[in-house]
Amino acid sequence: MTTTDDKVSRWLGVRAPLTSSCLRTLAELNDGGNLIYVLVGPLLPHFATQPEFLDHLLEQLVDVGITDVFMEHINLKRVHPRSHGPGFRLRARRRPRGVFSGADDGAPRTA
Repeated sequence: MTTTDDKVSRWLGVRAPLTSSCLRTLAELNDGGNLIYVLVGPLLPHFATQPEFLDHLLEQLVDVGITDVFMEHINLKRVHPRSHGPGFRLRARRRPRGVFSGADDGAPRTA
């Protein structure tokens, strides 16, 4: 989990369930007596300048019964083609064909 804002979560995880849906599922799992934890990651840079956003995220996790949280920072190494010498090109990874066909139909996502 990265955020409690569904707009941000849709942008970061295009094919992932919305955070609000994940929170509902976590609450149901907790109510069912399951031991669950959450990985908050990557920690986005705005949490350093606006810690109230991180507080809100953690409050929402506590509200659904989460007691164990792991966090992972984001690795923001600067990559510039010139720093790697002449002839270096950044290449985009190709998405496997057919794996997510029809997943991005704009419909609301559920867990």
